[in-house]
Amino acid sequence: MSHYSIGYTVYSHRNKQITSIVNNTEADNFITKSDYVSNSKPGNIPIEYEHRPDLIANLFLGDANSLWYLCLLSNKYDVFEDFKSGEKISLPR
Repeated sequence: MSHYSIGYTVYSHRNKQITSIVNNTEADNFITKSDYVSNSKPGNIPIEYEHRPDLIANLFLGDANSLWYLCLLSNKYDVFEDFKSGEKISLPR
């Protein structure tokens, strides 16, 4: 049983099992209906936030566990490799 409430996907990354709602149809449908999509703005990742979507989520959403919102908004699916300094992302207003 997962702690995610709207569906999840289990995949392997670097020989570890990862549970995520990223790339999950039910979660994708939820986010596309969310106000975050229509109320997002572009932004660039500063060097101090490189590979740290949790810190970006905490700054803009008030919760580091909401990093999956940033992943879906910005079409980034690997929190370990994406979110490089200088890349453009979508941020909630």
